[in-house]
Amino acid sequence: MSIMREEISRTLIPTKELFESQPEWIEKRDRAVKKLFNGNLNEFNQFLSKIDPVTEWKDAMDIIDAEIAKRKVRPDGKEITGLTDVLFKRYFPSY
Repeated sequence: MSIMREEISRTLIPTKELFESQPEWIEKRDRAVKKLFNGNLNEFNQFLSKIDPVTEWKDAMDIIDAEIAKRKVRPDGKEITGLTDVLFKRYFPSY
């Protein structure tokens, strides 16, 4: 099964729920909020609300990339990597 074409045969978990599902993901969320959103949880939640209706990883990554560019942060920073790792699991839970 291709990583880009994995069948989504279930309802995707809401992003806020995803981040709260594991302690290490809560920590990654908190780091991303601090680094990318200057500690503003409301802005982070607004960002997640853009991703929630998206059913394809590629489209979610476009939203993430746009946010990174808008906020002028390094896309390879550990906070951003942690954020994308958790969101990737939303689309590909078996990886």
